[in-house]
Amino acid sequence: MSVKKEDRPTTVKFMLPVDRDTKNEAAFVAVNGKSYAVPRGIPVTMPYEVYDVLRNSEAQELHTMQVISELSKA
Repeated sequence: MSVKKEDRPTTVKFMLPVDRDTKNEAAFVAVNGKSYAVPRGIPVTMPYEVYDVLRNSEAQELHTMQVISELSKA
């Protein structure tokens, strides 16, 4: 779901979940030429655009896992 720029907050407090596969390394996000290292397991305030990238990444990963699961049943 897309949120109009004027209707969204400028910053968001968000906690990236801990991940065993990445050994809790920070997630690297680049938006409009700025780089961010978002730590895992710690609530941090970040620009909405960074949050949006992380949220879209999670949604894509979930979709990929669902497709793989469906294909493995075939």
